[in-house]
Amino acid sequence: MVDNMRTVVSGSFPKNPCFITDVHRASLDIGSAGIYSKEAVSEVTEAHLTRYFTKQGDAYHVLPELRKMIVFAPHNVTKDAPFTKLDLVCCRNLLIYLQPHAQKKVLSLFHFGLKTGGALFLGPSESPGEIADEFETLDRHWKTRGDPSHVACKTKTL
Repeated sequence: MVDNMRTVVSGSFPKNPCFITDVHRASLDIGSAGIYSKEAVSEVTEAHLTRYFTKQGDAYHVLPELRKMIVFAPHNVTKDAPFTKLDLVCCRNLLIYLQPHAQKKVLSLFHFGLKTGGALFLGPSESPGEIADEFETLDRHWKTRGDPSHVACKTKTL
């Protein structure tokens, strides 16, 4: 994951895909199009706009080489089989809408899906709840948790 970020910073894009999932198809369609209004990118720095977008008329288009590495797919985290061997699971403001039993199930699936060295990124109002001892906190402010049995970010070995 860190190597991928270094690659992006150095000017090229990593070869590993990024999976963007949601149950809301319209949100996936918007993201997949990769076209944003001036208002939508108003908080994006000029450096990032220049690096990752092209301006066409009044819209900003995600660069094709960046867009090609992103896979948009419908996925219901409570019902569909989990993805596996993931470097990062970013789950921002989803768990707060689930009942405790469903939260535990989803968190267990995320834990299962993370590969060695993987990290879980939660929203500000979320926590790993009952399975917290399966994760190591990497950054309290950003609610980043690693899998303690893994290298830099690990889950506990059973």
